[in-house]
Amino acid sequence: MPDTTALADYIRYQLTSLNAKNRHHDFEEMCYQFARQAISPNFLPATGPVSSGGDQGRDSETFQSITQFAPPVGSAWGFADGRKAVIACSLEKRFKSKIESDIKKICESNRPDFIYFFSNQDIPVAARHKLQAWALETFDVQLEIFDALAISDQLTRFELFWVAQSYLNIPSEMYPRTHNDENQKYNQLYSKWVKEKRAPCTFSDFSEVKIGVRKATFNNDLKVDLIEWIKVLNSFPTASPAILLRRCKYEICVAALRGLGDLDQFTHLVEAYFNA
Repeated sequence: MPDTTALADYIRYQLTSLNAKNRHHDFEEMCYQFARQAISPNFLPATGPVSSGGDQGRDSETFQSITQFAPPVGSAWGFADGRKAVIACSLEKRFKSKIESDIKKICESNRPDFIYFFSNQDIPVAARHKLQAWALETFDVQLEIFDALAISDQLTRFELFWVAQSYLNIPSEMYPRTHNDENQKYNQLYSKWVKEKRAPCTFSDFSEVKIGVRKATFNNDLKVDLIEWIKVLNSFPTASPAILLRRCKYEICVAALRGLGDLDQFTHLVEAYFNA
């Protein structure tokens, strides 16, 4: 296994920098994707402006399913037995009051069984345990807290690293790599199209990019590169032949679905592909 200590430290730094950049929405989106991949695929994002009641302290909650789903990563199962889970997240530095306030709002109506709270702050173990005991005693709800350390550690897993790339701008080059002679051709293509940022425009270029994308899609050690490969596919000129652009859309969808296990960000490409 690669040593991801330095990577985790950098992700943690990026998390704590979100406050200065006022990127609460990005943090919410990141936590939502994290939860869908690592906790349960049954999460739905909360909707509703503050004027109509807001999100009631909930940034996402599970929907009821008649069957269980196994997400593509980890061993967590979807909640299909009547249990309900909610996620909430915050960039607040005064995490204790924020967590308590959100839990009270969440439990006012339709109390869930589990609450997963995400914070970009470092929360001491003792404080975490006190909050969990308070939530259980006061509202009979199980509370799990992911702080900056826990989130950064989880995002170093290659199954979840794409979330860090998408929402924290972590370059794929930072992921530790092991030397493998079998990947020599792949490494050459990666250097040409990703590192050197060459501009693809021909069918010949597409053939090379496709080899790299497919290799990364179906190789667990290389999936951390998929976000970058998708950017390359998206960089083909809009004036390219329609059949070429259609093939790019197809490869992006395959990479997202089979490689990342999440097609939500690219549903518009699926529609465009079948409407072409």
